[in-house]
Amino acid sequence: GQALQGNTTLIVLDLVCNAIGDKGAAALVGGLRANSTLAALFLDENGIGDEGAAALGQALGENAGLTCLSLANNSLGDAGAAWLADGLKSNTALESLLLHETGIRMAGAASLADALRTNASLLKLDVGQCCIGDEGAAALGAALASNSSLTELDWRTTLASSSGAAALAAGLAAHEALTKLVLSGNEIGKEGASALARALRANRTVTELSLVACGIGCSSAAALASGLAASESLSVLKLGRNLVGDEGAAALALVLRTNSSLTSLHLGHNRIGDEGAAAL
Repeated sequence: GQALQGNTTLIVLDLVCNAIGDKGAAALVGGLRANSTLAALFLDENGIGDEGAAALGQALGENAGLTCLSLANNSLGDAGAAWLADGLKSNTALESLLLHETGIRMAGAASLADALRTNASLLKLDVGQCCIGDEGAAALGAALASNSSLTELDWRTTLASSSGAAALAAGLAAHEALTKLVLSGNEIGKEGASALARALRANRTVTELSLVACGIGCSSAAALASGLAASESLSVLKLGRNLVGDEGAAALALVLRTNSSLTSLHLGHNRIGDEGAAAL
């Protein structure tokens, strides 16, 4: 922390997989307050809890140089997320916040969603592997409608179901900046897939949609195909490890005849047989 105060050349500091804990995080914060050149700070797997997150959140409110903060695999919890969200409300520089597997639940997601309503700098938010559920998805979906900066949202394996996917889809339909949405590992079902398809018809910015291992069957694939048919922006669609089958593959194949935007379609591990292959 002391070294950062007077340093004007360091741009990236990677401390991944150490044991700095809350005290170490607080010590680094002292340096961040006086430093304006450090752009990326990686603190994954460091035993940082809500106290360390509180210190970092306060620093975010004052620091104008940091553009990337990664805190993945720490036990931040809802309290830690709330502290970081408070910092985001007044921060104008941070572009990437990585909170993968940090113990955040619905309340923490709601805090982050509240910050997104006013923050205009954040481009990427990763809350994958956090047990946020449908209520957290609903909070974030509502926030997307009033946010104009976020371009990438990673929501993989967050215990969201069809209703959570529908809430995010509603926000997506009204959002004009998001380019990448990752919902892999969530059982979104046919209703969730249909909601996303409707969002794709209205949205003109999303270029990549990842729905790996989402329990998507042939009817869900057909619903997504209808959205793909109307989309002029989607270039990457990842549907690996689902149950698309021959019927779903045929529905997607039909769209490929007229779609002019898709450049990459991932269908590995989908029980597609010779009929589906023939259609494709």
